[in-house]
This record gives sequence, structure tokens and C-alpha cells, in this order.
Amino acid sequence: MGNETTSDNRRHPRISIQNRKLVEVELDGKPHSLIVADISQGGFGFEVPYGTTVNTDDFLAIGIEQVINLRGRVRWVSPAGGGAKEARLGVEFETLTVQPKSSEDLQDMVDAWMNISHSYNIFDGFLRIIESIDNDILDGNIGEFSDAVVGIAMWIEQQVGPVNIWQVITTGTGQADAILLVESTNATNESTKEAASRAASVGSSQLTQWFDGKPFVFSENVVIECLTDIGTNTDLLHRLAHILGKRLRLWTKLLSRNIALQILGEEIERYRDAFGKS
Repeated sequence: MGNETTSDNRRHPRISIQNRKLVEVELDGKPHSLIVADISQGGFGFEVPYGTTVNTDDFLAIGIEQVINLRGRVRWVSPAGGGAKEARLGVEFETLTVQPKSSEDLQDMVDAWMNISHSYNIFDGFLRIIESIDNDILDGNIGEFSDAVVGIAMWIEQQVGPVNIWQVITTGTGQADAILLVESTNATNESTKEAASRAASVGSSQLTQWFDGKPFVFSENVVIECLTDIGTNTDLLHRLAHILGKRLRLWTKLLSRNIALQILGEEIERYRDAFGKS
């Protein structure tokens, strides 16, 4: 070590780093791999391999993702003692600069943010539609299972693109069959017959698959067949299929309950009429 000095007169409390990791830095213009030992409001504490030449007032520079440049000055150096293989040095922060990315990188960041924002808006809208259908079923405004699913399919078609929605049923022998719940107006008889076999295959493997460049998105017991290229919306549709699969079971129970209550009400009325006549 060159010009070795120590100092315990620190102006800011230090916070030790539990999971220490190597960081790439420039020390006096030369690349080094150092371990961050602690950090404070005023600077860093580093561990350096014993034998590394470090002097007080040397400059140290750290680059973060080629965006943030942090420069500091070595204020103290502590030699290794007791046979230790590392020495310690303290670096005081001096300058922090932010280097703007290129216009292409910035545009990529903006595009990524817009895609995330768009997906979030679609997902949030989907949850609102689901909640609305829940309430309509509870209130008795939706009495048919198909009415609930058709509404979902029409909404997905407006937001993402035309789809067919299949429900996968596993038979007693373990074979997966696909039942078409909603058929898009863009589908043809020929393509629907072939799609039924593909949807059953997807349900059997329980994995999203692509056929002719278009995904059959699987989750729970639902397959959403995309009839056009949906770009980067596959993950979004997977989340929608996951929620829809869980809701189908709930809607089936609610509609069955409504039917049972309706039958019970009709039976009560029939007995009342019969009792009144007698």
C-alpha cells in the first residue's frame, strides 16, 4: 500500500453491507474489482485485495448501467492486519452525474412503458368487466352461462383481437376434450373443427402452444384461441385466461344456485296455490 493512513473521524454513520458483492471500478484510472463493505451518506467503504496500490487522494469512479457516473476520492487506507488478505479504504463522494441515454434507448424505454401501461389498462378493465358480470349474476340479470362468456369474448375482441374461447373438460379416462364456449364471427367452420383438436391438445399438455404463428393460450381450464397476430399480448391473455378459468367455476355455481332458487320459488307458489284451493 502506498501512503497508508487511517481515519475513524467519520461525519456520517456507516451501514454495513450484509451481502457483499464485487463491483467494477476505476481506481486512479485503472480498472479494479472491489468489494463494497459499507456505505454512508458521505461515501463508501471498500475491501481491496492486499498488495493493490492505493494512495489517499486517488480518484475512484463507478459507472451504473452506463447512465449514472459516481466519482469519489480516497480519504483513508487501512492496511490488512493479522494475516488478512484484504485491506480497507474509505472513499468520499465528490460528484454524481447522470449521462442521458441515446435517443434510440430513450424511445425504447418510452415504448416499453407505454406497453406496460396499455397492458395494465386492459387488465384493469377486464377485472371491472368480471366484477360487473359477478353482480349481474347475483342480481339475476344474467341467467345463461353463455351470456356471461359472450360478454367477455366481445370485450377481449375489442381490446386485443378476435378470439374463440374453449373450455377443457377432462373425461374419466383422463382424455381432454375441448368445448367451444364462444365462437368469433371471424371463425370458419373448417378452422373451428381443426381448432377443436388443437384446443384439446393444448388442454391435455396444459401449456400454451402456437399453431400457424397464432397462440392457443392455456390457463386453468380455459383455452383462448387467437385468430390473428396479437403481438406482445400473450402474457396478458394468459392472465385473463387464468382469471376467467377460476370465474367459470364460480359462475357455474352461482347460476346453478339461481336456478335452484327459482325452482324452489315456483314449487312454493304451486303449493300455496294448491293449499289455497283446498
